[in-house]
Amino acid sequence: MLISRLIMYIKFFFMFSILSLNASANEVGNKIFVVNPIAKPIYTSKSGTKFYPCDGYVNKKLIPIIYNELKMITNANKISPPDGKICHYKIGTFKFGARSITTYSVDMYVNKSSMTSCVFNNYCTDFRTMYFKAKNKKLHRSYMVTNVGRKLTRMMCISHSGKVVSATKGC
Repeated sequence: MLISRLIMYIKFFFMFSILSLNASANEVGNKIFVVNPIAKPIYTSKSGTKFYPCDGYVNKKLIPIIYNELKMITNANKISPPDGKICHYKIGTFKFGARSITTYSVDMYVNKSSMTSCVFNNYCTDFRTMYFKAKNKKLHRSYMVTNVGRKLTRMMCISHSGKVVSATKGC
């Protein structure tokens, strides 16, 4: 019991460290997002997914667009919108059989508790994410929001220019 509490306190300390980090790196410049960051991630999951703060790794003009589109989807489905202040840029690997693909996503969370559960426990009851996805050789934003309590998963595909490609499925 004491050890589990100690581990919980360590996780919360680490979580607040992640949240309070001010990314001095600005690797993104005028790009949309950073494909191969130079800086070390702020956290690496057991599966190898690398977490970075959104600031400095995702174009600063794109972050509020992602937030507003996630908020639009959550409001339409009457679930909690993302906080907007808690934002991670993730680089991971999706494996299927002998093949794998690198994924680039922006995750926003409903609150700090939700972030802790998603990041450290790999269990998200309220998930708000956007994956960068190439479709017909053009960059798109593929959104997914979930709410476990309501057994709800909603997806949407939006072109980089802002046109809704699909209001009901990912890209």
